[in-house]
Amino acid sequence: MNKIKVAIVGIGNCASSLVQGIEYYRGKTEGDATGLMYWDIGGYTPADMEIVAAFDVDARKVGKDVAQAIFTAPNCTTVFCENIPATGTTVQMGCLLGGIADHMDEHPEANTFVRSDTPEPRQQDIIGTLKQSGAEVLMSHLPVGSEDAARFYAECALQADVALVNNMPVFIVSDSAWAKRFEEKNIPIIGDDIKAQLGATITHRTLADLDDVTKVHSEHGHIRHIGKQLTQYDAYDTGIFLCTPGLFGALKSSMEQGDDSLSGGVYRLAEKNLAHVHDIEGRFWLDADDETAFHKATAVLQAASNTPGNVVAETATAT
Repeated sequence: MNKIKVAIVGIGNCASSLVQGIEYYRGKTEGDATGLMYWDIGGYTPADMEIVAAFDVDARKVGKDVAQAIFTAPNCTTVFCENIPATGTTVQMGCLLGGIADHMDEHPEANTFVRSDTPEPRQQDIIGTLKQSGAEVLMSHLPVGSEDAARFYAECALQADVALVNNMPVFIVSDSAWAKRFEEKNIPIIGDDIKAQLGATITHRTLADLDDVTKVHSEHGHIRHIGKQLTQYDAYDTGIFLCTPGLFGALKSSMEQGDDSLSGGVYRLAEKNLAHVHDIEGRFWLDADDETAFHKATAVLQAASNTPGNVVAETATAT
């Protein structure tokens, strides 16, 4: 069988694990392939993937072979396969498109992105690279929050007649408009998001009470939908709101339609593009709605008050 020719956008930790995995499982059999959910899919095994194109915007990765770039800062994932032979594929400059959050500038260089001064390519350049490389699948491993970039590369895949695996939480596959465009061209598309054996998704599902927590679907800093029953969401409501007079009118409208919850009022504002989110960016958050949680929150606050610089933030959503 021929190799599956893969292009990757975003040479971060997930891409590192992927490339390491391709080499790690090379030569192994199903009997000793520990760590895989599926060893064989349609006759293909991990070693049947070949990286033929790669894009990133970090100065420390652009211009390097993928085998080197995956071990370059700020990547910090576990190294389980050190000896990766050169792939022959050089990481090319990608498009920024807001893919680097402003708050990343506050971190040390080893823990943040360093923008490459290589000129950004045009969309047609990306499309041309995908075609010339012979890529059959584009795997998007962009940083969480890179909504514009995610859609940009989805469009590139569509125009290059390349299948798309969207491994980050931006609604593309689950967006009927995008799905229809790929379907009309008979191009496979899979997503959205990726789940590791022990990553953020598994961890937050263990820590959060998914039946009780209010979920939020946000886009470009605005709330699009809010509620406990959402199946597509990218944040949790922390229960802290900045209430303006407009919320009370929205609550009245919601109550007239039979929903007297605060979420109902927020949703009415969201329908008018008037509900904004504030990301707590990994800060501690606890929903203290029972006695056990109350005592835990009290202990956390007491500890925080005795630790300089340790602040419990007042925010609206937790991603």
